[in-house]
Amino acid sequence: MAYTMRAMAGDAERPAGESGAVAVVTVYGYRSWWLQQVRTCRVRQADPFLLSHAVGINYGRLADNLPPPSKAVELMKSINAGYVEIYDANPEVLKALANSSLPEVPGMASSTTTSDQWLRTNLLPYYPLTKISIIMVGNEILSNTQLQPYLVPAMQNMHTSLQKLNLDSSVKVTTSVAMDALSSSYPPSNGSFRPELAMSVIQPMLSFLSATDSYFFLDVYPFFAWNSDPANISLDYVLFGEITADVVQDGILSYSIMLDAQLDAAIAAMATLGYGEVKVVISETGWPTNGDSSGATVANAASYNTRLVSKFLSNSGSPRRPQTFFPTFIFALFNEGQKPGATIERNWGLFYADGTPVYDIDLSAGVIKTLEAWRRRRRLFLVNLFGRSFCAQPICFYYLFF
Repeated sequence: MAYTMRAMAGDAERPAGESGAVAVVTVYGYRSWWLQQVRTCRVRQADPFLLSHAVGINYGRLADNLPPPSKAVELMKSINAGYVEIYDANPEVLKALANSSLPEVPGMASSTTTSDQWLRTNLLPYYPLTKISIIMVGNEILSNTQLQPYLVPAMQNMHTSLQKLNLDSSVKVTTSVAMDALSSSYPPSNGSFRPELAMSVIQPMLSFLSATDSYFFLDVYPFFAWNSDPANISLDYVLFGEITADVVQDGILSYSIMLDAQLDAAIAAMATLGYGEVKVVISETGWPTNGDSSGATVANAASYNTRLVSKFLSNSGSPRRPQTFFPTFIFALFNEGQKPGATIERNWGLFYADGTPVYDIDLSAGVIKTLEAWRRRRRLFLVNLFGRSFCAQPICFYYLFF
């Protein structure tokens, strides 16, 4: 199982628009004695998300009486989570998941001094034993007008610091973007970014992501779109229903799932700026189980997340990018009782704070255990084992047995 951890600087989960940087770490584990022996092989550098082919989970900690991180890891394993994103730098979490925090974005944007020092202090002691694959700069910074000018310079400086260490090919730099960065999303082909962001921030950011072969991290919540207009948007359209009256015809493309439409609207907006090929990761999505909404129920949350897992692990992609694997993180591992705001904000978890499940779910959905998936993983394992281009660290990306 591969774990990805996302951490914000500081001791508590940061809201959207905060400037603390984020580190995404991937740790590859092994399920058999034989593969533990093969662990010392040198394998070709490759996309960690595509190699792991998994659905991840967001691990927030704004709640009372949460189980210790070691227990949280057991819960992640029990639902077959492929990655985990964390938002704080709690020492217990760092010990359990080998994570770290980052400095503020404005300071990082001014020069490479802060990013150089942070990498020496916080990345090198862990790397390569812990496979750190992505550093995320900020959480939905484009939602904060004061921080927008610092974003791309901070990302560029972090990448420069990684280049100095010859780690830029194995550790990527990105940021997370909320759907409010778009000014238009309907129909999906008309997707466009807000004028005040498009050329000044997003275009140079996409240019950076393309040049460095990094990822566009997108937070997508169909629930909020439905909840704002339930009279005109059917619940079936939002919950991946097999039969829905809400089919959006967009040229030759048809949309019967809202998440597809939102995803493709962002991709269309990227294409308008000349970067439609940049890889996309759904960094947050999910469904609440309680709160001031008729749709916030356990049954709806279970339907949404279960169908989400099945959809993306089947490589169905979206109408604009068919047969594509979109790496996806479900929000969240626990209900977080200390979150401010409405009741609905505190009820997105797959588990209650005491570790009991809110509902049953398998984030592997059995897909990786099919014969074809096994064959695909076996082929890619052999390619990475015997490829001509090798990475500098002894990491083995695959399990051969499940």
